[in-house]
Amino acid sequence: MVYNQGEVVLTENEIFSNGIVGVYVLDPSAKAWILDNSIHDYLDPLGSSRGIWADTLAEVEIHGNTVQDNNLNVLIHSNVSASISFNTLRDARVGIGGTGNGLHVVDYNTPTINLTCCHNTFIDNERSGAYLSGATALIDHNDFIDELVSGNLTVPYSILTVGGSRVSILNNHLLRSNIGIRFSDGSGGLIANNLLIGQSGNSIFGNIIGGGTLTITISGVRGIYVQDTDPGNSLKILNNSILGTQNYGIEFTNAPDAQLINNILAYNTTGTNRTDLSGVSTNQVFHCYLGQGDTNFIGKNNNIDGELKLVNLRLSDYRLRPTSVAETMGVTTSIC
Repeated sequence: MVYNQGEVVLTENEIFSNGIVGVYVLDPSAKAWILDNSIHDYLDPLGSSRGIWADTLAEVEIHGNTVQDNNLNVLIHSNVSASISFNTLRDARVGIGGTGNGLHVVDYNTPTINLTCCHNTFIDNERSGAYLSGATALIDHNDFIDELVSGNLTVPYSILTVGGSRVSILNNHLLRSNIGIRFSDGSGGLIANNLLIGQSGNSIFGNIIGGGTLTITISGVRGIYVQDTDPGNSLKILNNSILGTQNYGIEFTNAPDAQLINNILAYNTTGTNRTDLSGVSTNQVFHCYLGQGDTNFIGKNNNIDGELKLVNLRLSDYRLRPTSVAETMGVTTSIC
């Protein structure tokens, strides 16, 4: 289905296996409400199929749909204004040369795409749950589940931002991802109030990255990875708890302006590196709990170690007990 002008409401349809694109919205005059549809099985061996594609100044609201088993489930491209909410985006597959992303947001110029992505569920997309390049976006209250190694891919992500994106990632649940969140190539923004659970991978869930038992088997390699930030586009990582990653809780590569405040990193002992932080300077870490007791950070900028005392790690209850050393370590921060 192609919509290139005027306003359209598409609701409660099943759209499948009919060409390369399930629903295509383009043209500056096009406004579309895509509501409560099932769009599936657009799989091209060359990887070029899309479930929903919004392009060229269109305005779209994508709400309550199930979009699955496409090479790319939802594509937002070229100065589109989009609201994406209460959808299930799952099982995107790469094919040959495809993307395999649940949500793919891209503008090759300066960030011109305005996106809100809230209350969606992303499941088992082969490369990324959400990929953002050149976007100004709010990623809020979503669930990312099982974004793990699949096929020939070695590093899938729950959320990947590149290309100078300005992204706020807030209040999300990320369960079993190979890498929870990656910011790179000049992207910046805010990561706050997310929970990251890494039972067989890393992720971000209300600011806890971790495993569900004391014996944690992790295939993920990093909870948060920040690479090549722009000095004028800073990134703040606030109020996260990162537990049980295979290599690093948080890794920075060429990210001198990123800051860590009020984070808990613990039980990062399942791999060979056994460290909470990598590539991070002491002047970037404030009011954090570091379970590995790294002497480069402990005792500086109110960073601490000691007995964490979670309510029940075996039962995945990651709340702090009142007697935890981390209960009073934090500082008041504003999220804006």
